[in-house]
Amino acid sequence: MPRGCDRLSGSQVTGVNRSRGTMLTMTTTSLKASTSGLLGNRLTRHGTPVILWASGLLLVTGLLLGYGLEDSPIRSALLALPLILWLFVLSFFRNPQRPAPVGDLPICPADGKIIVVEDVDDEVYVEEPAVRIQIFLSVFNVHVNRSPVHG
Repeated sequence: MPRGCDRLSGSQVTGVNRSRGTMLTMTTTSLKASTSGLLGNRLTRHGTPVILWASGLLLVTGLLLGYGLEDSPIRSALLALPLILWLFVLSFFRNPQRPAPVGDLPICPADGKIIVVEDVDDEVYVEEPAVRIQIFLSVFNVHVNRSPVHG
């Protein structure tokens, strides 16, 4: 394992199964890859600028939407909308810690659903035959992608 690496991420399905579209997910990352976020949840540091801009924009939007309206269900809904969007932004940039699987296995670099596993003749990246694995990430999946293969 490379120096400075100890945190793991990904789903805990074991092995690669082409028929079911599942693959073990784990990776190691630098200790500085995340910061403590809302209620102690870990957030990726790469999301910090987006989180700060979204926080400011949603705060101003909430104030403008709620300003001058009487106390009503419409005002409550308008004030709740920026809060819900802000929680979604925080959720998008979460960086959960995951336990390491046992063994020396290929590990998926992202959460999501494997949609294609195919053999390809790749001349651009690896310049030899390879296995391409395509992973679909919905907006509700953890969007931290890593390179889990050593070397």
